[in-house]
Amino acid sequence: MNILKIYDVLPYALIISSFGFYIIGGLRIEHLILYPIAVILIGFAIRNKLPVFISHLFIHLLWLFLLIVAILATLIGNGEYLFIKALADMESFIQPLVVISIFMFAYRTYSIGKVENNLILSCKILLFLLSLNTLFIFISLFVDISEVGKHFWGSEDSVAARAATNGRYSGIFNQPLEAGVMYSLGLLCWIYISGKMRVLKINYITSLFLILIGGLITVSKIFLFGGIFLFLVGILFSKKKGTLVFWLINLSVIVGSLTYIFLLKQWSGLNYLLRFFNSSDNWIKLLTAGRFGGEDSQQVLLFNEVWKESPFFGRGFGQTPVYDSGYFQFFAVGGSIGFTLFILLLLYLSILSAIFIKQNRFQEESKFFLLINLLIIGSSIGSPTLTLNRVSLVMWIFIVLLLQFFHIERVDNNKITEAKTKKS
Repeated sequence: MNILKIYDVLPYALIISSFGFYIIGGLRIEHLILYPIAVILIGFAIRNKLPVFISHLFIHLLWLFLLIVAILATLIGNGEYLFIKALADMESFIQPLVVISIFMFAYRTYSIGKVENNLILSCKILLFLLSLNTLFIFISLFVDISEVGKHFWGSEDSVAARAATNGRYSGIFNQPLEAGVMYSLGLLCWIYISGKMRVLKINYITSLFLILIGGLITVSKIFLFGGIFLFLVGILFSKKKGTLVFWLINLSVIVGSLTYIFLLKQWSGLNYLLRFFNSSDNWIKLLTAGRFGGEDSQQVLLFNEVWKESPFFGRGFGQTPVYDSGYFQFFAVGGSIGFTLFILLLLYLSILSAIFIKQNRFQEESKFFLLINLLIIGSSIGSPTLTLNRVSLVMWIFIVLLLQFFHIERVDNNKITEAKTKKS
């Protein structure tokens, strides 16, 4: 068995599998790929005492500590929990830890070019899959695809099926929230690829069109107010700003025209979309769908509940039906300790983003990492982004690949500095 070949194709296999169907219960294709391969690769790394990337190791230790706190809170807490729900919650935290554990080991002698190719191909695969998902959404506007969709949603009575009654279509994703975050990540990948290309090819212009349409039809506030905003920021700071603005204006006209002329009759979600702009709520309530924006808002009430029950360790796994916020999720499962660890993680990623931007050697990768970090910070207000079904696997793959990239860059810089010192 060639360990290096398995490792080299793993990011692509995991991204593809994240769009896979449910096999039985909560078991998906990605589980059958990730966990067996993790045992092989991590076992190989430990047995051969492979070196680790320090940036990955710090995140690994933070996440491991959080997982231990949450498990202890589950076992010693006074609340009752459903075993299946607790197991599902725990798996959503174990999966990122496994991804970090795999990619924190140096399995080969890396080069900037190799990791750069990994990033570019991973982005291309995600854009292709999101384009297919948009085509799937188009079909669902005319044909009942619930018989096919239930294999991706987990059941016929899913959030996706109920959201479709309001005209919010998410394709293979179980809820518009998941689709909104993934389409937002797709926009950031498109910005990264466009910065690496000399000339924008028609297939990438087409993929941008499909991603904009697909994200729009999900009527996800994360996409509408987060993904598109970060996309525009990425264009603003792009070296190809003029070309990208030209294509963006043209695509906006096309997307707007299609939405008005074609989808107006077929898409019942247009009124649902427009109500965001006619709301009398304050802008915080509007952007967070009532999660924040007042003393009686959803998240304030939920935070208060957990604070009264167990302020330091939280409830643990399986005792909160739904996590509508990453910040609340970490507080709910780990209390003040879990929330602090989450903030430390975001702070650490933000510091790394600032360092990479300051180095200014690889502008596209630095910008990509910063935009992903901003997406995580912003989307976590209304989504458990780092543990979200399907989304978190892809998000963590890009995080660990970018961290590898910048680790190798620092090593190369140190070698250059040492060489200059010896010459002088």
